[in-house]
Amino acid sequence: MVRIGFALALCALPVSAAQAVERPPLCEALHGLADAARSSGQAQRVTVSAGGGEALVCRADRNAAAGAFCDAAAGEPADALPWRLKRECLGTMAADPQVQTGAERVGGGKRMTRLTAKLGHGVRLDVSSVGPGRYDLVVWAPK
Repeated sequence: MVRIGFALALCALPVSAAQAVERPPLCEALHGLADAARSSGQAQRVTVSAGGGEALVCRADRNAAAGAFCDAAAGEPADALPWRLKRECLGTMAADPQVQTGAERVGGGKRMTRLTAKLGHGVRLDVSSVGPGRYDLVVWAPK
């Protein structure tokens, strides 16, 4: 009986601070882009597109934050990236995410044509479809 009480007491303990803020790698990379935009005062730009065999091709500004984002986004089709950002990151990292979709269906859902959100510290996110399988992502801090 004591063991069950002890186990229940352990389950009731709050998670540690490190566990509470642990984010998936893509969200961590998005946070890095936001930090880079805020600290540099420059918009951080990333373009993702479908390469051969559905592989993701990522072109970005030449900095560590953009490179980390490209690494974290790898392995998904380009059309899945905006939905993945919304599903994995924006629920906990952003306020007022706005989604616009087109009529075209891709991979079981509609193609996202635009995704905007307010990230922390006044930083904004804008993901826009610029053609089938191609998206421009811009993270910036308004002045």
